[in-house]
Amino acid sequence: MKKSIQSDPDREGKQFMIRFALIPSTLFFLGMLLATNCSSNPVSPLELKQIEIDGYTWTYLGLEDKWVTAVEDTPWGLFAGTREEGVFRFDEETGGWTSLGLDRAPISDIAFADCEKPRIFVGVCCCIEGQEQYTPAAVFASFDRGNTWLESDGGLAKKYEGNLWARTLLVDHQNPDRVFFGQDVPQLFKSDDGGQSWDFISGNYNESGGGMEFIVLSPKRDGRIWFGGQTAFFSPAIYRSDDWGRDAEVVYIPEHDGWVAKIIVDTINPDLLWMIETGRVAMSVNAGETWETILAPALEPSNETVLFNGLLMDNEILFAAGARTLPQTYPWEHELRLYRSMNQGASWDTLAVPEGAIGARGLEFDRNMNLLIPTANGLWRVER
Repeated sequence: MKKSIQSDPDREGKQFMIRFALIPSTLFFLGMLLATNCSSNPVSPLELKQIEIDGYTWTYLGLEDKWVTAVEDTPWGLFAGTREEGVFRFDEETGGWTSLGLDRAPISDIAFADCEKPRIFVGVCCCIEGQEQYTPAAVFASFDRGNTWLESDGGLAKKYEGNLWARTLLVDHQNPDRVFFGQDVPQLFKSDDGGQSWDFISGNYNESGGGMEFIVLSPKRDGRIWFGGQTAFFSPAIYRSDDWGRDAEVVYIPEHDGWVAKIIVDTINPDLLWMIETGRVAMSVNAGETWETILAPALEPSNETVLFNGLLMDNEILFAAGARTLPQTYPWEHELRLYRSMNQGASWDTLAVPEGAIGARGLEFDRNMNLLIPTANGLWRVER
């Protein structure tokens, strides 16, 4: 049964508390402060390690011992966000990284707006658990390759006394002034002026949740949008709206624990979707109403599973990435798992990975359509 979610106009001005769900996507965002007076500091380059495996070239790009939480390849270069040490920019010539500050709070997402005045956005958690202090903004923007950062959440962090978290960011590349960020499911904010001001457009005070993991626009740009992640009761959640998020309906909340980490929409048929939900990859042919499992790896011993956290598509080729894990263990410390489908998910191959590579924290394309795999111990690039 669908449940309608209307915007709550009375929520403006109310203080609200983020409810942190104890899942891998939220555990690391607690207890840190943010510095906005940033300086660019070079990080000593590591020797880039390249490995040829089954026709793929794996390159370890460094950030060793750093938990990489977000990556974005831009015309300004490759940017990476980390759990504890801020934002970095990669130098292809030297193989080194430059520290760009924002280094006392966890970085949750990075998004680039390629427009007349290009800018890069960074989302952070500004709610500091157990402390009265809070960060000055949940979204920061830079117009100079990350050398300086400006508060860009329209004063929302101050308004809500720090109880704000830009968990996921999305720039509409057909209209770069249209920017979204999401925090507690199903709370969604939208800017129509490139991040200068924001409107609260979906959710209400009583609809907080475990965390918003994704925001996806229909390729038709007709106002249809999907967003979600996890409810306050630890269930996976997908919401869909046909007016840019203002009025949304529940299309998927199953009666089991987990979360939806990402959704991909087919560029030709926007009713055809793929998602990763905890231990499986699934496909929908009706815009998210129902889902069929297309990948749920069976491992030996039987109590081992794969926890997925990355999904990409290039034409008919799908890639899914995660971590092999045991019950009651922290998955991102375990073996990286990478899967490929050449036929939109009808069948899958398990790809070999470098020895010692640990679980993916996400999966993105660079500007050359190579894979970028952030982990809790640095960043890998996989050339195809």
